[in-house]
Amino acid sequence: MAENTKAKHYYHRKSNSGRRSNNSLNTTLIRNRLIICGAALMSITVIFLIIFGIYKLIPKLQDTKDRAIYSVNYEDIIDRYSKEYNLDKAFVCGLIHCESSFDADAESGVGAKGLMQMTDETFDWMQERDSGYVSMSPDELFTPEISIKYGCMFLDLLFDVYDSEELVLCAYNAGMGNTDDWLETYSDGYGGLSYIPFPETESYVYNVTEARDNYKELYGF
Repeated sequence: MAENTKAKHYYHRKSNSGRRSNNSLNTTLIRNRLIICGAALMSITVIFLIIFGIYKLIPKLQDTKDRAIYSVNYEDIIDRYSKEYNLDKAFVCGLIHCESSFDADAESGVGAKGLMQMTDETFDWMQERDSGYVSMSPDELFTPEISIKYGCMFLDLLFDVYDSEELVLCAYNAGMGNTDDWLETYSDGYGGLSYIPFPETESYVYNVTEARDNYKELYGF
């Protein structure tokens, strides 16, 4: 009888020990699973933050890249004469971008000079309109303020003659005589042109307009 009692106690202790072992094993498994789940969740969170950060960074990088392409120099001078001659600042910047890429020393094959690529003849004409006489040599067009002032003065004159940016750009690029001829031959019936015969001028109008829009978007002009 005593042996049976000992055997029962032994079996009871063994059973309890087995349960404790199982409980300990289950606890370890649960803890390990929690650790794995936590690590996975942390990894997902890190990946999400990286992707979100890249997503937020891409527009800034693109904006920086675009600003490098559409840079602005002499902004204070452009701002002053755009206001004086009632011109769209973004339009003036777009024109300078296409004419000289803001290179004050630029000179074309036909002798147009400076930021706004004005010819000697047009510069003399603008001086006469401004003061009644010619007081400066054409080389003064390499001075940024002179180029911007007289370039804006010329644009103001063109806007007095023509009703749209398209026509003003045609006249600035191809001359007022050609633009007047085109209006007689290729008028769209609404004061504009249905066709621009010079491919260079057609591209010029498109490029300046696109640059103007980019300056508006990038700088809020």
